[in-house]
Amino acid sequence: MRSIVATIVLFCAAVLCAEAGNEAPPTPKELAAVNERRCTAGDIDSCLFLADRYYRGDALPKNPAKARNFFRQACVKGHADACASFGVMLERGEGGPRDWNSAESYYQKACQGGSAIGCNNLAVLYHERGLREPRFLPKALDAYRSACTMQYEGSCAQVETLEKALEKDPSRKAAQWEQACTEQQEIESCHKAGTVHYLGDGVPRDAAKAATYFRKACDGGFAASCYNLALMMEQGELPRDAKQVLAYYGMSCDKGDARACSNAGFMYINGDGAPLDQEKGRTLFEQSCAMKHGEGCYNLGNVYENGAGVEKDLAKALGYYTQACSFEHKKGCDAVKAAKSPKGGKKK
Repeated sequence: MRSIVATIVLFCAAVLCAEAGNEAPPTPKELAAVNERRCTAGDIDSCLFLADRYYRGDALPKNPAKARNFFRQACVKGHADACASFGVMLERGEGGPRDWNSAESYYQKACQGGSAIGCNNLAVLYHERGLREPRFLPKALDAYRSACTMQYEGSCAQVETLEKALEKDPSRKAAQWEQACTEQQEIESCHKAGTVHYLGDGVPRDAAKAATYFRKACDGGFAASCYNLALMMEQGELPRDAKQVLAYYGMSCDKGDARACSNAGFMYINGDGAPLDQEKGRTLFEQSCAMKHGEGCYNLGNVYENGAGVEKDLAKALGYYTQACSFEHKKGCDAVKAAKSPKGGKKK
């Protein structure tokens, strides 16, 4: 794969090749002077003529730096193919420093301006980058599709090839979700990108990268991402800050995550990350249990069994343990069995 400089087809008209009235062919110096004046005055054809001749060394001495300058001027004046050619010189470092980011920008400008070769060059740039960073492959496919729509030779075949490759590539979903998160600010996609990086699903497992995407999703109000950040801190995958853990659980609970309500309640019951507040903890357990979360019901049973901020009430405790068991919570089921056994009945 290689980006291509657009072929600029220009006929040697009098206005480009010689001053009017000159019978003898102009010297290279005269030819350059005439067209430089006209290019500076705003004539795109003269800028293109100079760019093409300096690039190929045809009629004028080969000079990549000057070619680069005149392709840029033609691009600024609105010639889309010139933007594509300037992008190539930036990408390759011809006639000046190599600049991948600027090359991308000029290819985009060329493609948006209707240059088929600009779309193809953009696709090639993303395709080559995508071999190292898969997140660029969906961008390559989009650019190939644009070039194909403009009937650029070979681009439609690349669309078919890349589509098949991406269908078999498990990293595709990560790249798509990363792009949707970063460019379209799709909060759910941020959460999904964080999830695949956390699990190592089709990409190397990367807890730090997962946390970055979870934070974006959490900031956008996605409850599960707030919960995941708190859990990662609890598990030691991120530096633990009890107040921050409680804040994340709180945000997630407010959005309706029953697990987060239960975990936040446990922290209030134990004074972890906040002043000891057994009433607040019990309220959060009640919220969690009302959302049919077994752990919340089980914790609420513990509150009444042990009298944590309330009078001991074994009947209520058994009721909550029974609810926990109905939600397939193993500890809740074990507590029910213990309470109903002869020894369990005399326990308290």
